[in-house]
Amino acid sequence: MLKKNAGAPGGCVEALLQSPMPPMIKADDIPANAKFGIILTQSMLKPTCNTIRKSYIKGDKMCIFCKIVEGELPSNKVLESEDFLAFHDINPIAPIHILIIPKEHVENFQSTTSDMMAKMTPFIQEVAAKMGLDQTGYRLMTNNGEDGGQEVMHLHFHLVGGTKLKWVHLHDDARPKESL
Repeated sequence: MLKKNAGAPGGCVEALLQSPMPPMIKADDIPANAKFGIILTQSMLKPTCNTIRKSYIKGDKMCIFCKIVEGELPSNKVLESEDFLAFHDINPIAPIHILIIPKEHVENFQSTTSDMMAKMTPFIQEVAAKMGLDQTGYRLMTNNGEDGGQEVMHLHFHLVGGTKLKWVHLHDDARPKESL
């Protein structure tokens, strides 16, 4: 069963899923790359409810970045648009360390679309300029999947700067491999 989502417009989720999901749909059956994690019928909604946030919800858990977008968790915002949000990382690795996310839940870089990236690029550039990094330089990184070091399964970019950045080996066996 899904929990109440206090941040939903008009309290839509408040009335949702007080009864179990239909028997043919289980939370575990929702694919990881689903655009919508909850399947709703009109009878599950209050008559005044017209919209539901497009976050991926599995079981009774919403990812931490979706909770930040919903306002359920605080963040130190840098910039926000209709589609994207930039906020300070709580564990910075540089004097300036900003996380940039789409408001729509997208699991990782492999799951994103070229249209989303076309919209996200100028947003990231605006964040860099707002932080004064557009002239001095910065590093933009994303981790993709478990082996890539992704800890929160919601597409996000790390914008780091504010100092001369070093390049470090990410693994003990960081020697070049022979060509295929």
